[in-house]
Amino acid sequence: MLDKFESKSPSNGKEIQIQPKTDKSMKNYKQSIDIELEYLQQNHSELADSYNNIALSYQSKDQHSGSMEYYKQAIDIYLKSFPPNHMDLASCYNNMALLYYSMGIYEESMRYY
Repeated sequence: MLDKFESKSPSNGKEIQIQPKTDKSMKNYKQSIDIELEYLQQNHSELADSYNNIALSYQSKDQHSGSMEYYKQAIDIYLKSFPPNHMDLASCYNNMALLYYSMGIYEESMRYY
């Protein structure tokens, strides 16, 4: 039987993004990355999306170092894949800014806004 927020088809763990604090969402995101690494180039934007989702999950659990690591990976890929004014890159920068802000590192937070 499926959990309330889960479906049979994998889609980067997004079905259970409603409950980002669960270990299951993190497991699904990491499985997604494993699959993506098999079939996509290492700088593919879909991979960056998955890194961003993992970072959000870590952030929701107040695991700042894990979150920061995955945001940086996502940003590195977005910078290689998209123009500097792309919406996905802007969103990831915003997420990083919010992370630094939640950590009380306000000057660093402003660098990403």
